[in-house]
Parts: sequence; C-alpha cells; structure tokens
Amino acid sequence: MNTPLRHLLAAACLFACTRALAAEEPKPPSPDEAKAAALAWVKLIDDEHYADSWKQASTRFQATATEQRWVDAMTQVRQPLGSVQSREFKTANFTHDVPRLPKGDYWVLEFATSFDGTPAIEAITMVLDTDGKWHAATFRIKPAPPE
Repeated sequence: MNTPLRHLLAAACLFACTRALAAEEPKPPSPDEAKAAALAWVKLIDDEHYADSWKQASTRFQATATEQRWVDAMTQVRQPLGSVQSREFKTANFTHDVPRLPKGDYWVLEFATSFDGTPAIEAITMVLDTDGKWHAATFRIKPAPPE
C-alpha cells in the first residue's frame, strides 16, 4: 500500500474514533449524594428552620431571594401545610440545563409527600455548587395529581 493512502486511512480512522468518543455523553454522577443533601435540606424546612435552609441553599438561590423573603415565603406557603406524614422518593433526572439557571450539574428530584393528609409533589433541584457539594437551587411544592 502506498504511503499517502496509508496516511489517509490512518487519518480517517483517527477522525472516526475521535468523533465516536466526543459523541459519548459522560455518565452522570450518582444521585445518592444529591438526594441525601436534599433530604437534609428539606428537613430544615419541615422543622420550620427556614433561615437555616436559606443559609444552606446554593449561592445562586441566595442571590435570587433574600433570607427574609425566603422565610416569609415558607411561612406563607409551607407552614400552613402542616407536618410531613410521609415522603417517598419518586424520580431523579440529571441535567446541565434548568430554566432560568446557568448551565451546570443539576439533579432534579421529586418526592411524593403527604402533609397532614394533603398529598403533594415536592420538586427540589440540586446543583453541584462552587464548594463541590450539592445544594438546593430551586424548591417547588405542587398538588399531587389525582390517583
């Protein structure tokens, strides 16, 4: 085989292998650490330690809402729901894109939660923050769909 053809074939193989490796999406991290951090964080909210939950949230979360605004929101929205009767992990979705947040490493976690008999879905978005740990970036409570 002549040398130019051999170089062309080698370059084609190198190009194909490089493209295949670049196309592979890296495996997402395990959701276990994010889930444990989310449960510890939401426990602060369950215990009405709203200011502490703000302090343990992500830097972006803290930049979006003041501590007092967060405490007021939890007092108005979460407190009336009452005690947690049960909380069951439902889903974990890893993503780099969350609406209204910068690109990053996120786990969007959902829990089926019952508050004094009122069923709800809690969605907690956890971000791998600047300290290398998982912190809450968003928190939503919505009514559970009818069964």
